[in-house]
Amino acid sequence: MQVNDLKIYQIACKLRDELHQCIKRVPRFWSIKSANQALGSSSSVSAIIIEGFSRRFRRKDYVHFLVMSLGSSDETQDHIKALFADGYFNSEDRNYFLKSYKDLSIRIVNYMNYQRNKFLTPEKPPLGPQ
Repeated sequence: MQVNDLKIYQIACKLRDELHQCIKRVPRFWSIKSANQALGSSSSVSAIIIEGFSRRFRRKDYVHFLVMSLGSSDETQDHIKALFADGYFNSEDRNYFLKSYKDLSIRIVNYMNYQRNKFLTPEKPPLGPQ
């Protein structure tokens, strides 16, 4: 398995690219703090998933990186709200990105839970006669 096979990674990359294209339509986007923050946090989601994937054989480390990617996804949602409040995003863009990032966050949580539970060792039965 490669990181490109992970659905959460695929979605994170797709959303990052779409959000970057949307922000680039904003005049002088590089001078708007929330635009720069949104660019950074949306890029962090997929980058942190990749970084964690390299540690997937150490379950605890892997889950830690998934938690950080979840934080970046949630942070991106806040920046999208700020861009809308400041008049840089229309309601259609805001609604699409908020729903998409919320769905991604849910997928990340589900995948984290799967990773946490995947390698749980069943309790050993007691030794000797019962």
